[in-house]
Amino acid sequence: MFLISPFVNLGLKHFNKKQDLAAFLSVFIIFSLLPTVLNQDAAFNLNQGYSVLWFIVLYYTGGLLHKYNVFKIFKTYKWLLIYIICMLASWLIRFVLESIGLIETGFALYSFNCYLSVLNFIGGIALFCVFKRLNITKSSVISIIKFFTPVCFGVYLIHNNMSLAHFYFDGKFAFLA
Repeated sequence: MFLISPFVNLGLKHFNKKQDLAAFLSVFIIFSLLPTVLNQDAAFNLNQGYSVLWFIVLYYTGGLLHKYNVFKIFKTYKWLLIYIICMLASWLIRFVLESIGLIETGFALYSFNCYLSVLNFIGGIALFCVFKRLNITKSSVISIIKFFTPVCFGVYLIHNNMSLAHFYFDGKFAFLA
């Protein structure tokens, strides 16, 4: 992202609202809707959302959310409702597909572990907007957040790096099972 973000930022800076909408819809259709409906993300090697290309899509989406203050469109509870509806729809689709025996098709719309899913993508945007609208003023809560913030990114990197995860976690907690 360090190398790609200046180019994405140029587009975010110079596109007008119509160009941004066209670019976002194109990105959404190509990288979320089509892989979800066709259950195929191999065309761009998106690896179910674990790829650099998908990270660029998320970076661009976040830039648009910031540029147009999308989080202000709805109140916090409405963003939370959108998130809950997306996750319940995802669960319901999975439940129905399991009930009728079609779960083996791997239809990505129901998948909780596929970040490309339309429902996960929209739900993720809604959840982001919920947290963007939060206004935490209590000093004790702020101090707790400030205490844990520096280590969160490191924990994420350790958990997402297969080599480190293997070294730190493989078999280390088997005794708890």
